[in-house]
Amino acid sequence: MKILDRYIMMECLKAFLFAEVSFIGIYLVVDLFEQLNRFLEAEAGTTTLFVYYLFSLPGIALQVAPVAALLAALLSLGNLAKHHELRAMQMGRISTPRIVLPLLLLASLLSLAVFALGESVIPLANRKAIALYKTRVKKVPPYQLTRAQDLWYRASKNRFLHIALMETSTATMRDVTVYELRPDFTLTRRIVAKKASWGEGGWNLEEGYIFTLKEGGALASEPFRKLPLDLKETPQELGGLMRLPQEMNFLELRAYTRRLKESGIDASRYLVDLHAKGASAFAVLVMALIGAAFGLRVGRSGIMIWAGTCIPLGFVYWVLLSVGFALGKSGFLSAFLAAWLPNFFFTLGGIISIARLR
Repeated sequence: MKILDRYIMMECLKAFLFAEVSFIGIYLVVDLFEQLNRFLEAEAGTTTLFVYYLFSLPGIALQVAPVAALLAALLSLGNLAKHHELRAMQMGRISTPRIVLPLLLLASLLSLAVFALGESVIPLANRKAIALYKTRVKKVPPYQLTRAQDLWYRASKNRFLHIALMETSTATMRDVTVYELRPDFTLTRRIVAKKASWGEGGWNLEEGYIFTLKEGGALASEPFRKLPLDLKETPQELGGLMRLPQEMNFLELRAYTRRLKESGIDASRYLVDLHAKGASAFAVLVMALIGAAFGLRVGRSGIMIWAGTCIPLGFVYWVLLSVGFALGKSGFLSAFLAAWLPNFFFTLGGIISIARLR
């Protein structure tokens, strides 16, 4: 790597860190004003408030990273133009795309870092922040965080489960009903059990009855103390039904959407969240490209004037992304297009804008 490349990357990295910290600070102040009354009414205390925002910090950093990348590209290239370094490079026959290349390389690395953060730290931190908020602010009993009520699950093509209460902490299902259907979807057998427990051999139904509907219409019942349940999903996988998309990483969310599809359940809204994880990380590179296109145009008018145009454009991008997500979840757009269409248009616009400066 050339000295000039390292210089441009370092200037951009310093600007990115400055912008990231600034936007995180702004986000925290705005969110604090919204949440403070709730914490005070719940008498949660300053320690709870501090810990809540500490767990929320990784997610906030991810949300503001694209706008920080946009401002970093604008500031770094704008400063080069302000001190005539950009003109010196161009006089040295260094093309505009070549000047922008190290900046985009850094943005690509930051995109990968954002995605890696979203796969490791952020889901766990979000889980803890949400749990803390529910227990300390909303006063939800802690044991209810590992419980879900009234769950329906399609275990196979012709077999459905209704679980009155799922306890992931004890790997127990309460008041379980299994519905077995014929190919024409008429009921052939119903199994009712007080509970189902997870053991070495898998799931076992306990203390219940098997009701079989025979061809003549007669109903036969048979009690049982213990009955193996043909269900491949583990307690942890079933517990995933209780999580929000922001509490799962890409692999967990992908596995969850696959299970929904296999069960015949519409997974559109979760597919949008799945594609959004990649699109949100890629947005760092897209915003850096837009920032570079504006930064290369900084002249006598000054950086702040261009920043006044550039930053609102970044928020317009996020508005379009949010609208796309909403359209995808409602079924008007495919999940892929809903998440990636704004990235495509802004990337194309950035490339065309930079190409015109050659």
